[in-house]
Amino acid sequence: MLNSGTYASIYIDCPSDYICEDGCCVSISRSRECKDSDGDNIYTRGFVLNGNGEQNDDFCFEGQIAELVCIGETPGINYLDCPEGYLCQDGACILENPNYNQLEENSEKRGFLKNILNWFKRVF
Repeated sequence: MLNSGTYASIYIDCPSDYICEDGCCVSISRSRECKDSDGDNIYTRGFVLNGNGEQNDDFCFEGQIAELVCIGETPGINYLDCPEGYLCQDGACILENPNYNQLEENSEKRGFLKNILNWFKRVF
């Protein structure tokens, strides 16, 4: 803490045989823990950080979500279907556009009603 009651921070790069873990440089040999940013949450694009500091993100594969998880200390992967009404996009299950079909249907109805109204105007 500085004298004025404010804090200062500096950014440093960790040496080549260290990784940054929770703001500290930790020896790679000591950091063998697998970390999953989102648990098993298929609705959030998460990532798994392996013990070597390598990050791999959740992704979509052939319409399924490839949810990266930690199995003990080892990164793993689960291929899952998104629930009905959801689709896999950018590594997460997202709600399909619920308004698209409704907008298209309403547009068709408006066109139909507009044609009837125009017909009445011409006839009467």
